[in-house]
Amino acid sequence: MVLSPQDWERAGRNNRAIQESTRPVNPAKNPTDTLLSFFAALDRLDAGALGACCSDGMALVDEISRRWLRGRAEVGTYLLQTLAATEAVQSKLGDIHCKQKGETAWITAWLDQNYTFGGKQHSITAPTTAVLQLEEGRWKLVLLHALPLAAEA
Repeated sequence: MVLSPQDWERAGRNNRAIQESTRPVNPAKNPTDTLLSFFAALDRLDAGALGACCSDGMALVDEISRRWLRGRAEVGTYLLQTLAATEAVQSKLGDIHCKQKGETAWITAWLDQNYTFGGKQHSITAPTTAVLQLEEGRWKLVLLHALPLAAEA
């Protein structure tokens, strides 16, 4: 099963923990804005906007399940389940560097994030890498990898 942006939105409306978007669900016209939009949608727990930022071939590493997720169906299903157990997400991206060659872009950034998952508060700091590709005039995430680092002693 492949989850379309409409499926993500419909699932979001059926889940009290996931808020509906108050903005249009369109990936940005530049790679950095797409990545920022993805994290803004995550902060809002907005499944529709998250899905709109992702390519059908999206892959990501998740620190909660500690595994790779590949393809719109697997990523979408996982994100919907995770959003249902998540509250109060606050993401901040800094040290953002974007390189582009043709219809491919890669971004390195630093993610600081606070969230409540399963009733427990979490804070992470993570070097983050994203790969995006241009699809029909819009930049979409193909790969997202964040490596949470242990707190300094």
